[in-house]
Amino acid sequence: MNDRPTEQAVDRPTDAPILESTEEVAARLGVSRNAILQRIKRGTLAGHKVDGVWWVIVDEQYIEATTDEEPTDRPSSRPITRSYDRPTEQAAVVELQAGIETRYNDTIQTLRESFDIQLSSQRQAFEGWLGEKDAVIAAKDETIDELRRRAEAAESRVSDLEMQRAESPDKPTSPPETRPQRTWWQFWKQA
Repeated sequence: MNDRPTEQAVDRPTDAPILESTEEVAARLGVSRNAILQRIKRGTLAGHKVDGVWWVIVDEQYIEATTDEEPTDRPSSRPITRSYDRPTEQAAVVELQAGIETRYNDTIQTLRESFDIQLSSQRQAFEGWLGEKDAVIAAKDETIDELRRRAEAAESRVSDLEMQRAESPDKPTSPPETRPQRTWWQFWKQA
């Protein structure tokens, strides 16, 4: 009899899948670990990867059959065919789906939080830009008002000058007297 404890001695929920490492299964079957990995790849053994480690999902019939047998030194040439218990496989699938859903929800929550932080900073930057834009518009409005006041003052001055000219048409206006310009070499000549 084998010294290995049977699965009945371990307190395990009835719907939880039984997982064994690829090394344990290889030792029980008397094959290499790579052969077990190939069988998982082909689908003749049920298995899944958890944190980078492959685990084989085994059923009760498989455990009973392999605990009674002594491991052989040479691999068996006959193919291993097992009928897997559907509830055990379904429980493993449900467990994997729950794990995937939890990771998915955690990832989505992390992405939402990151997006909210980026959105908040973008909103603050945009509000700052709007404040600067409003200040620039206010300064331009003040400049436009100042230019309008100056234009009105210039228009009133022009109308005042036109009225003065209209009142005294007898006085001819002559340009101011200017001295004739001498060129640079004439500057040294004394007149």
